[in-house]
Amino acid sequence: MPSIYFFNGISSDIQNHYFQKQYRNDVIIENNGRYYEVYFFTKDALEYEMTKDGFFSLPGLVILEEITQKHLVDSVTHLLKIGYFDEFKGCDLMPIKNRFHERWYENVEAKISTENMVSISICI
Repeated sequence: MPSIYFFNGISSDIQNHYFQKQYRNDVIIENNGRYYEVYFFTKDALEYEMTKDGFFSLPGLVILEEITQKHLVDSVTHLLKIGYFDEFKGCDLMPIKNRFHERWYENVEAKISTENMVSISICI
């Protein structure tokens, strides 16, 4: 059964934090024993990043109307149904300490803690 992992949890405070920031970058999808990095942004947050840096791209970038748990789960469910993740290599192990945006943008090892991590299993 596919799962969505939220490294920073899903408390109302955390959800409000990401809703205000208009992006969520602490999500991993597990499907068929493979792990996929997914980055959720609103159109406004993406436009801001493009204006600030002139270019912005991440593998697994998903644009949502709002950054809410419902929107994230609904979009992942849809992406799984249409086979979106079938076209990506994914990882054998959960990429906790070496995610794409840390390797590419900051060039440092990630300091992600799994202390607050929550997973949600979804039916498709």
